[in-house]
Amino acid sequence: TDPGSASVTIAPPAGVVDGDVLIAHVTADLTPSMSQVPAGWAPLFTSPLSINTGARVFAYYYVVQDAAGLPASWTWQLSTSVKWGAGMTAFSGVDVSNPFDSAVSTAVQSSYSTSIATVPGVTTVTPGSMVVGGVGFDSGNVTVSPPAGWTEAWEAGVQTAELTYQSRSASGPTGDATWSLSLPMA
Repeated sequence: TDPGSASVTIAPPAGVVDGDVLIAHVTADLTPSMSQVPAGWAPLFTSPLSINTGARVFAYYYVVQDAAGLPASWTWQLSTSVKWGAGMTAFSGVDVSNPFDSAVSTAVQSSYSTSIATVPGVTTVTPGSMVVGGVGFDSGNVTVSPPAGWTEAWEAGVQTAELTYQSRSASGPTGDATWSLSLPMA
């Protein structure tokens, strides 16, 4: 079997400009901790999400102040070598002083027999907000379909991870977001 790596290296997407907000998402097998985060990156939620003892999901953001000076990639360090899936997406037109106008909403689906994963909705404050959703699974054999009306930014398959988004023209409740999953997950 592939033992994976403790180093998670992710390159920024093409076309990043000053004022963009980058979101990096990592799904790692066997619930390691994150032992090192690149300078300037902040967590999106206070602790990683654990899928039983099978996987862990991490998410970080970075406000770009000097796009010309960005590195070719950033490296996160896990506490142990494991399989992982990761990616990064850039969002433009964000209020960099307050990039998130709503609290993060999370859910953990620990059943290996369901074909959906649902995250509770949030209430956005700013018209034109972007709702961003990340999904991670304890498997590399799962494919993911985003909620209706959402756009998939990327999907990684070694340890399944996906990032999606939806632009909201008006502020207010978003409703729950449900991803469809292929089975088996284990």
